[in-house]
Amino acid sequence: MKKFVFELEDILQFRKFEQEQAEIALAKALRDEREIQENEQKLKDAEKELEDARKELADGKKEYEDGKKEAEDKIKDGQEKIDDAKKELADLK
Repeated sequence: MKKFVFELEDILQFRKFEQEQAEIALAKALRDEREIQENEQKLKDAEKELEDARKELADGKKEYEDGKKEAEDKIKDGQEKIDDAKKELADLK
């Protein structure tokens, strides 16, 4: 039977290689985690920006509708005054 011989240095080098590979994998995982967190924050910021834009749009629409109603009321009042003036003028004749 042959005698199994190995060098302790070979084992230490292999363990060092494995540790370096694990450290590289850990660094990549930490980088990926940081990137995911940054993307999550960007998504939250974009959602907030969209919500603010929607609110601003709704506020603008309400202001538009209010202004439109006010203008319609003024036109109606003006038309009534014109109609009243025409009636008074017709009554004078």
